[in-house]
Amino acid sequence: MFFRKKKTPIQDLPELKKEPAKISIIITAWDEKVSMFKKAIRALGTESLPEYEIIAVINRYEDNPEKTQALLEVAKTEPAVSRWCEISQNAGVVRAWNIGVQLAEGDIYLIVNGDCIVKKGCLAAMFKPFSSPKTGIVGVGSVRNKKRSDEPGPCDDVYGFLFALRREVYETAGPFDNGFSPLADEREYCLRAGTKGWIIEVADGAKYFHEYTISEQVDRDIRHMGRHINRKWLDKHNNDRKKDIPWMPE
Repeated sequence: MFFRKKKTPIQDLPELKKEPAKISIIITAWDEKVSMFKKAIRALGTESLPEYEIIAVINRYEDNPEKTQALLEVAKTEPAVSRWCEISQNAGVVRAWNIGVQLAEGDIYLIVNGDCIVKKGCLAAMFKPFSSPKTGIVGVGSVRNKKRSDEPGPCDDVYGFLFALRREVYETAGPFDNGFSPLADEREYCLRAGTKGWIIEVADGAKYFHEYTISEQVDRDIRHMGRHINRKWLDKHNNDRKKDIPWMPE
């Protein structure tokens, strides 16, 4: 369905832009604070970037539909948002990423959680490594030797709440694995991209604020596709799934 805010005759509408945006920012939300989601969008809109678009993808929070409506209102009314999408159930963050990519027109996709606020210069620092055509994915931190690290340079994987990848990575490595939904396994995706020859890096000097991560709330069950999923069962299921993936280390 097509909506116009102004009663402008069709023939008077400006010609549609033919060139795709260079950067597609995909911001996802589910149970984020509404005020935090708004701050996250506005922070993205104040960064000095080449041509870009912001796409908001919102998973319905079935236990609190009023929260979903409030998040949708932010997506609809914030001027920086180019387009938005509501998923009628909580289909998981990984599906939200894939849907966001399907709506994107850019050459580089930036994936960011709705509770992550980028600080000045963050995105410029994240996009700098893409000056090398071999760099496929850039993040703000990684897990090295089972410890979190923000040391810049090549790595095996990056955090999933704020990272960027080339369109070509998605085309060569394939979509994010919905099998890990409602969570996601960004490590699996990074390792998969690595098997295609792409370099994964942590950016130097990318500053941000991340409020919390659902992946660390191990005592919280999740409603997914209309049913409650026990978190302990989910973690075991995802760990067992990794055993069947050839590029995942034992």
